[in-house]
Amino acid sequence: MGWDASPRNGSRKSSASRSWCTISVAPRARWVRTPCGAFNASLFVLGKYVVASCPYDPQADFRQVAQAGEAPLVLVVNLNVPGTDYASTVAAIAQEPKKYFFGLSSGGSAGHVATLAFLRRVGLPLDTVLYKGTAPAVADLLSGSVQLFMDPWTTTLPLATSGRARGLLVTSRERTQLAPAIPTAAEVGLKDFNISSWYGVWAPKATPDAAVDRLAAAMAEVSSDPAFIAKTTSLGIVPTGRGPTEFAAFIKSEVETNTALLRDAGYKPE
Repeated sequence: MGWDASPRNGSRKSSASRSWCTISVAPRARWVRTPCGAFNASLFVLGKYVVASCPYDPQADFRQVAQAGEAPLVLVVNLNVPGTDYASTVAAIAQEPKKYFFGLSSGGSAGHVATLAFLRRVGLPLDTVLYKGTAPAVADLLSGSVQLFMDPWTTTLPLATSGRARGLLVTSRERTQLAPAIPTAAEVGLKDFNISSWYGVWAPKATPDAAVDRLAAAMAEVSSDPAFIAKTTSLGIVPTGRGPTEFAAFIKSEVETNTALLRDAGYKPE
């Protein structure tokens, strides 16, 4: 999906065939340039904590322009796991925790750090299985090799809505219209558990302030456009529109929180 960066602020107009976000970065960071900056997923900022030989420092080597959007996560379980809802399922798992395994799509991903935070929060001593990508993790979830999986809802909602897995919660602050029967984390008792995969715009470190400001203004305008909001929401991505200062503070908080979770879990960069 393309966007109009609006001639009113002197920016270029993007091609309609260009995407406003890239595929997820993993395990070796890749990023692409568009006429209006560099887009990437939330894993980008954890690069040096996930990849031992990461060639960049995400906070020092780039200018933060804007956070473009976020994709909340869904906790799904294999259909053979006992229970009908969050409370009964977690209660059943707690009775025999060694029988159940949590799949992880990739090291340092939003799903990884959310899983670590969830297990700490609820006190379940479950083992995790790290995969090299979402597809093999989903395949093993559906086959029953692992029984739980938490990942962005762009991947997990279709599993729940099609009846191939059971959705227990979403990490959004409100229920999603894409699957209104799935409760929020707050509704099941996990207050402020709002971890998401998110997407942002960066520019090269030497980009002048004026250019960053123009790009940020264009992103803010796009993020409030009703047609853009409708389209991204239908894809499971919620526009956020954080500007440079707010985005930089958000990244700092994310890095501190998520690296602490990875460190406490004994995760080592590969």
